[in-house]
Amino acid sequence: MSLAENKGLVRRHYQEVLTAKKLEVVDEIYADPVRVGDEANMPRAQFRQLAGLTHAAFPDLAVTVEDQIAEGDKVVTRFSRQGDAPRRFHGDSRHRQAGHDQGDSHPRDQGRAGSPPCGRKSTSPDCNRQLGQA
Repeated sequence: MSLAENKGLVRRHYQEVLTAKKLEVVDEIYADPVRVGDEANMPRAQFRQLAGLTHAAFPDLAVTVEDQIAEGDKVVTRFSRQGDAPRRFHGDSRHRQAGHDQGDSHPRDQGRAGSPPCGRKSTSPDCNRQLGQA
């Protein structure tokens, strides 16, 4: 796949899976099993459920891709996100708003995303090196 195609698949994760809540897109863009950072592989169906839990926790989640860099089979993405968590997820009567910028690294596997993003706080040496934290 070209660098532009790799970036496009990663962008689809943020725009279609997270923001538009199209869980069926997980099957189109992720290999099975999905590698989750340094953790063991996760069945794609389980990863789809995890995305659904994200939607439940942040029903108005909106993720904006700010910038992407691709080299070889890796894509690094800087994004911002906004969303309110309903009270049932934090135990009081107020809504909590979450929003910040974050950078993620996405290794590629067989033309699909090999794993979801590894965030700024990742302990993965590969992620930290790509994000300039090594």
